[in-house]
Amino acid sequence: MLNKIRECARAALIDGEAVAGKLSDTCEAEQKGQREALERSLAKDGERIDVLEKMVLRLYEDTAAGRSSEANFNLLMEKTQKEQAELKAKVEQVTG
Repeated sequence: MLNKIRECARAALIDGEAVAGKLSDTCEAEQKGQREALERSLAKDGERIDVLEKMVLRLYEDTAAGRSSEANFNLLMEKTQKEQAELKAKVEQVTG
């Protein structure tokens, strides 16, 4: 580890601009990767919110048609609404 630090220090003394450029490139690549991961996460969360909304509609239709009991409706609605609220809060926090 100490040898690696010495090598980096020596390289910085010899060509500081090149080392700074490499550091900048590394930081930019890392930020790009983080941004892409965040975008994927947001897309996934958005898709899940859409699925949950469709589930709520289906659940309501099933209950109205008598295919599901009111107890099941209430239980599933509570779980679905909780997940929706969590996802929407997460998306809002990220997007501001």
